[in-house]
Amino acid sequence: METSLPKQLLENKSGKMYESFIENYSGNMEPSNFAAYICQKMTEPKNYSGDKKIADIGQKIKSVSGKIFELIIAEILKHHNITPFYMQAVMRNVPNSKFDFLCFNDQAPIILSVKISLAERWRQSAFEGYFLKQVYRQAKSYVITNDERSATLRNNDIENNKISGIDHFYYVQSREMNNLVEKLKSLKFKKADLVNPVSESNVIIE
Repeated sequence: METSLPKQLLENKSGKMYESFIENYSGNMEPSNFAAYICQKMTEPKNYSGDKKIADIGQKIKSVSGKIFELIIAEILKHHNITPFYMQAVMRNVPNSKFDFLCFNDQAPIILSVKISLAERWRQSAFEGYFLKQVYRQAKSYVITNDERSATLRNNDIENNKISGIDHFYYVQSREMNNLVEKLKSLKFKKADLVNPVSESNVIIE
């Protein structure tokens, strides 16, 4: 399999490693299966053993994996024609915003935050979702994570009205992730309006 992502996303060390992960991938591109395959490749020690000068291999894995995890989501969206979308997008009219993934449809924006593990990091996504919903009342905010246990706990908090700003947490290796992709595929996305609310973005994928 060859990545469908633009080369500008793959020029760093994480991008090169990601390309090597999918080079021999020939499985079903069902989102949860693909994510499970790449996550397994990320955790294989041999992928991080080349640099003997790194004292804390765990920190190296964490740093590289976070970037590769974003590439997984970008690859899935692009592969399933869920485009256009913005990455690392800052919106002029939404304070304290820098969204991992941002999509626009005719109703409202949809943001996807990607976190390998949640811990307390989900709170930043909740803040971003809250501010977005103050400007766009029908906006949706989803978190995609590889932390199954925490995703379940946080979804219970949403049901008990303990979390606002996030509509759902998705464990990336679950059937729920496939359902999210199907939901997004049913929507029609577009570039931002002529009065562009995006003031900064690393890249727009079309």
